[in-house]
Amino acid sequence: LTMTTYNGRSASYEAGREVINKEPSVSKYVIEKLYRVHRERVLNVKPTIESHITIPDFLMNQSWKKNAERQRALAIMRTNRSLYNRLAKVEASESNLTEENKGHIKRMEAKMNYLTKLKEHGRLVSLIKIQKENEYMLRRIEKAKPEYTMKECKEWYKYHQVYKS
Repeated sequence: LTMTTYNGRSASYEAGREVINKEPSVSKYVIEKLYRVHRERVLNVKPTIESHITIPDFLMNQSWKKNAERQRALAIMRTNRSLYNRLAKVEASESNLTEENKGHIKRMEAKMNYLTKLKEHGRLVSLIKIQKENEYMLRRIEKAKPEYTMKECKEWYKYHQVYKS
């Protein structure tokens, strides 16, 4: 039995060279089985050298790691707190867009109030104008001499009564 590669060729294979003494090919199943056996043997090998080392207690002390982790966690908490404070400040403040919108709304409300005041003023002016015209007409009526008097009406009535009967 000769060793073959995964392609099924012999290990001594070289590209472009014709091998005179050809070895019989071995199936992939046989190769896989041999490899499994080899892996099991390698995994079950017992060491021949004693490599166990006893570690002194001062090297096993891990308190410095815990302190370093605690300090790192505190630094992260401080940075997180500062980020949260900055976010809260940004949320509490108004953006330029909202400030501009509020300013625009105030200006529009002022214009609307001004327009309503103008309309009310226009109505008052027209009302005052009508009142002045009415007063002027009343004065003209009061100053005008009447076309008919009671005395003339009574005379006319008496005159027509006489002719009527």
